[in-house]
Amino acid sequence: MRRFIGILGASAGGHLAALAGLSSVDCPTPKAFSGIYGVYDLLAHWQADREVSPGQSAYFAETLRQAGYPVTALELPDAAHL
Repeated sequence: MRRFIGILGASAGGHLAALAGLSSVDCPTPKAFSGIYGVYDLLAHWQADREVSPGQSAYFAETLRQAGYPVTALELPDAAHL
């Protein structure tokens, strides 16, 4: 019997599920991922966010682009983590 890994995530968890699904890290890779409430064609991150580095959104956007998904990433000024 063959077994496959699938990941499901809501909101930010949807983004994490997408990252895991697109990851090239040497570990079991999910065969499917599903995001609930996730938006994957527009990413916005506040430059003043001290809880989550804006670089994570930039990395996620680049990973999506390399996998062939069109995405726009914005870094917005003057706000902290929401």
